[in-house]
Amino acid sequence: MSTNDLVTAKPMKLLYGQEHLSCVNYVTKKSIGFSIHMLLKGDEFALPDKSENYIVFLTSGKLELNFNKVDVKELNAEEMILIPVKSEVTGRVLENSYFILLAFDNKHLHLCNKFSIDDLLSFITPEDCSAKPIPIYPPMQMVLDSIKFFLSNNISCINLHEIKQKEAFLILRTFYTKEENASLFAPLLHGNSVNLPEFVRMNYLKVRTAEELAKRYDLNFEEFTRSFIEAFGVDPQKWMNKRKTEMICADLKVADIPMENISKKFLFESVEEFNNFFIRNTGKTPVEYRNQNGSVVMKEN
Repeated sequence: MSTNDLVTAKPMKLLYGQEHLSCVNYVTKKSIGFSIHMLLKGDEFALPDKSENYIVFLTSGKLELNFNKVDVKELNAEEMILIPVKSEVTGRVLENSYFILLAFDNKHLHLCNKFSIDDLLSFITPEDCSAKPIPIYPPMQMVLDSIKFFLSNNISCINLHEIKQKEAFLILRTFYTKEENASLFAPLLHGNSVNLPEFVRMNYLKVRTAEELAKRYDLNFEEFTRSFIEAFGVDPQKWMNKRKTEMICADLKVADIPMENISKKFLFESVEEFNNFFIRNTGKTPVEYRNQNGSVVMKEN
């Protein structure tokens, strides 16, 4: 029997129902995990909780989503779209629609243990930060079918929701291009839905200046600097320079890492620029520092 056969079959009886329904892990809040929604043409709706991120998986019908009263998106059948935390989103049903809603927080953003959505930043520009729909491919539809089967049979354990979210994210990692994933998660990659200290630590080595970091966080530089000083107690550029200098020093102690490689790693446009930066922040040239401190040699595997 196929997954589709299971989904379309008459719901089975949940064995030991009271044990499941009374369990502390049974999900009763509609704003947690997956939920199923069937709406009629002309219906209007809003998200149950703005403190979560959402992915809308529209399997049939057509929806109109209004983001923060300034950006209207149309979502068609067999498409999905992300709605980031704190968003003011309302919806209007253009055709009778069936969709599955996934609610999740920022602690569960890894597509797999070896790949974070933050690794997708290089695939988008600051102008591409709005929500965009991407297709629901057959492997993702199989996951959605299984979710429908479990929920229609009153199986709603938090562990199941977590497993199915990991499965859906693994499908994104394995059957969707990095460009498609970047398009889906763009509002989280550029928006300030991630708290500032967490965002800074994830991104400061991916930009050259504090101004670029502020732009990536989607704040004007004055507001970003004020928030940064509140969080870290120091000017953002001074903090970045100090951290980069510490990491450069660590690399210089490894005798067989070429200077040019270190320069490129930290996004300097030339070795000369790298030298000038290091002199300003340490009073020594990289060569002088290495001669005094470089003694570690990398071992080959």
